[in-house]
Amino acid sequence: AIRFATNHVDFVNDIKYDYYGKRLATCSSDQSITVWDSNENGDWVIKSGCEWKNAHQSIIWRLAWAHPEYGPIIASCSSDRTVKIWEEQENVRQFKNDATVTGKSYWDLKAQLSDSKKSVQDIDFAPCHLGLKIAAASLDGTVRIYEAIDVMTLFDWMPQELKAGEDGEGITCVTWCKSEFDKPSIALGTDRGRVQIWTFDENLSPKWTVEDLDPHDESVMDIDWAPNIGRRYHLIASCGKDRCIKVHKINRSIHEAPSNQRFNAIEMKMSDDVWRVEWNVTGTVLAVGGSSNLVKLFKMNHRGDWVNVAEVGADYGSDPLRI
Repeated sequence: AIRFATNHVDFVNDIKYDYYGKRLATCSSDQSITVWDSNENGDWVIKSGCEWKNAHQSIIWRLAWAHPEYGPIIASCSSDRTVKIWEEQENVRQFKNDATVTGKSYWDLKAQLSDSKKSVQDIDFAPCHLGLKIAAASLDGTVRIYEAIDVMTLFDWMPQELKAGEDGEGITCVTWCKSEFDKPSIALGTDRGRVQIWTFDENLSPKWTVEDLDPHDESVMDIDWAPNIGRRYHLIASCGKDRCIKVHKINRSIHEAPSNQRFNAIEMKMSDDVWRVEWNVTGTVLAVGGSSNLVKLFKMNHRGDWVNVAEVGADYGSDPLRI
């Protein structure tokens, strides 16, 4: 494990790799965002113009990278009720004393999306086959899906609202289905423990339908939809304040199983608080982070149980991996 100072002066709330794993973005309660690059020695460094203060007016909760097809784009969300879209401007040319000089790279604010009435807790870009879209989960009980009207300018975004919360219920996390072979879908979690799937179908009215998954006893902290590599079912991982991790199994078609067998969930009770869950690129290994100061890796065994196969921590010296 590589350990390095973040340069933030308050809690780091999110860390996100880009598509290729060569860049790393961090955000903090200090209202700043930093983008790190991996150099030839494997060290993480901050290039000029890749650290900006006062990116928001309050705590920054989450970051998301757009697919590289659209260029170097980052979205951020905050307690200030906004989602901001940033685009990197590289080697911008400047004019000085009638001469052209190469300027420094910087991250330009392209759009500020201010429709939310309460804190925006999570954001997630849609898979690239759906276009340049981003889902934003807000404590006002709404998931807003924004679509870029012009992917070249990024100035204007068309919102679509999904009212998922009930009677003051807030949405705490959101994730997209990555599959090209299924209808556009998102999964979300709420501050009352509910976990839902919302699916879009152009031929239905209303166009979005909702299905409930196995809930948590307390607020859902994070949710992630696994990439699907040839499986006949989907996997969605969620974690909550109840210290539970749930792996939800969803049959890909309602015709493949009776309605009461379309969903099932395996629950894993943890001894520490669980804050984040994330799948690897094949959807076979689940990484879990929390108050234990470890990243725990889970994998399904031959009996269909999810078992802790490894633990990664920064405090194990030269051998950070426990198996």
